[in-house]
Amino acid sequence: MLAIASASTSYTLNSVSSYHAATAARPQLNMAQPMSWAGVAPFTPRSALSRAHVVASASTADATARLDALLRSGDVEAAITLLANDEPIDMTPARTASMIDAACRGPPPAPGSSTGFARMLETFGEEPEAVQARQRATQAEEEVQQQLLVRCYGALSKRGVLRGYGSADGALPAPTPKVVTTDEQQRLTGLPTSAFAPGKGNGGGTLVAGALSALALTSAASSFGWDLQAPFQAAGGALLLDRLLLRGAAGEAVTKLVQPAYARTVLQHEAGHFLVAYLLGCPVEAVLLDGFQAMRDGRFAAGTAGTVFFDPELGAAMKRGELPRSAVDRYSVVVLAGIAAEAQQNGRAEGGQADEAALVQLLSSLDGGKSWDIPRIQNQARWGASQAVLLLREHEAAFAALCEALERGASVGECMVAIEAALATAELPTAGGGAPRDRR
Repeated sequence: MLAIASASTSYTLNSVSSYHAATAARPQLNMAQPMSWAGVAPFTPRSALSRAHVVASASTADATARLDALLRSGDVEAAITLLANDEPIDMTPARTASMIDAACRGPPPAPGSSTGFARMLETFGEEPEAVQARQRATQAEEEVQQQLLVRCYGALSKRGVLRGYGSADGALPAPTPKVVTTDEQQRLTGLPTSAFAPGKGNGGGTLVAGALSALALTSAASSFGWDLQAPFQAAGGALLLDRLLLRGAAGEAVTKLVQPAYARTVLQHEAGHFLVAYLLGCPVEAVLLDGFQAMRDGRFAAGTAGTVFFDPELGAAMKRGELPRSAVDRYSVVVLAGIAAEAQQNGRAEGGQADEAALVQLLSSLDGGKSWDIPRIQNQARWGASQAVLLLREHEAAFAALCEALERGASVGECMVAIEAALATAELPTAGGGAPRDRR
């Protein structure tokens, strides 16, 4: 806002100076000559201007107060409707964050409904018909929530407070060539294709947890003369329960505890998904870095850290059975942005097997797998990961600000505000191409 205000002030002063210079050069007006009022704007008294300013200020204060009241009451739909109107509202960063967070929470759950781990326990042993009915109900709830988010993001973007939202959609750094060989990927990104190949990922959490359990039990056995067979069976059983019931959350927590660098890598991975989804106009609904939190949230089926985003065009197109290439490309870039962030920050990716699997699953399901064979899927993955790396490099300040926000436990709305505060005007390309980028 400061840059804009300064530019505006400078423009005004220059205009006034030019006006005085021009009038000074003219012949002096002969006051005896009859004056013509044609084209002269009517004079507006200062008191009238002041009254208009007071009325506008009161209108802004009234609409802002109504928005705050709606947010406090939890009436998200009414708040978004008010936001979508043309009424003047003072959208401060704090109010913007609150609006986004309210939309991410969505309407309150129905009485007696459960989510996360509790829902998983409830569905255990259900009949197939009941499971399908529950899935349909859940899908309907998700669609309502997504429409709410689309409206919220759209209204905030229209008001100019989410400048970066969708700014890179249609303006990717290097959309062509579509065929990206391993050599071309290295030329584009400066990174070998091997840097984008995920390692063993979160399986390491189980290995670390197992190693710690083994060391502790060995020490106890040595001190107290215990039989090791039963304790080691117990340790193995605990790890199995972690995978079956806690869905790997305990193993992931242990890994983060003994390997702080792993926690940082997870954060960078999710920040990559978050920022690229935002830039490409995919609403972000949630991001969690803790496995136990994810386990309690029904949106995180794997029970591990993750980012929930969606592409409205992709969802609508899949319902119609017609998936445009633009939606495939956008999904490819966002889903591989976590791997790209790790490769960019650390020189190689550790996690991301689930991301790769999601891309393969989507592409191989199109046209019965006839159009997308393995070589073509691999090419699409190289293309998508390369676009993501280049986007993250172009928005380094925003990525760093997002990582800092996630590290301090910021909400989705607070993360959006952090991104917007760090986005420079030069980082916002014009949709449909824009100026060539400097990738040095």
